[in-house]
Amino acid sequence: MRYVFVLAALLSGGCAGATPRVVSTVEGLPEYGPEDASLFGDDLTPSVFGLPTERPIDQDPKLGDRLHQADGVVKVRVATVSEQLLAGSKGFTLALSVEPGTLRGTAPTSPLEIQLSNASPALAQVQAAGSEFVGHRFVLFFKRFSNHGEPELHWHGEGDTPAFERAAEQSNALDELKSKQHTPN
Repeated sequence: MRYVFVLAALLSGGCAGATPRVVSTVEGLPEYGPEDASLFGDDLTPSVFGLPTERPIDQDPKLGDRLHQADGVVKVRVATVSEQLLAGSKGFTLALSVEPGTLRGTAPTSPLEIQLSNASPALAQVQAAGSEFVGHRFVLFFKRFSNHGEPELHWHGEGDTPAFERAAEQSNALDELKSKQHTPN
């Protein structure tokens, strides 16, 4: 009889794909999933390095979601670039000075360290820039998640360009317009 209850308890969990994502018990942070990785994939766009992008920022369909789902959006300046082994592979740790004033949300502590693994498309660009990347400024979107019960930061970097400023302002203006349309007078 005891085994029937154990089997019933195991079967009642259902299939993982059909259940909603669970909020971590550690600090109430959500687990990092594929949808989150598409927004906060620990990457730097070519615009961070002054290079053209495949799609202009004002045509990026993920910009609005990044702005709304991020815990914070801040301007940062690269303080140090350190090459090291991350999980047995070559990677970089960037120490970032967070500039005063947030573009959205809360500011993280400064300096903020982020890692670029060998899977990051920006790894080669950081390696090529080397010490010249120190002092470089860009916009960082970040969000805190849980990784097996431990807090973990994931992020996305965009170039600090006039095109980004215009696209962010346009996204904010659209949000205000939508909220006014849904608010009864």
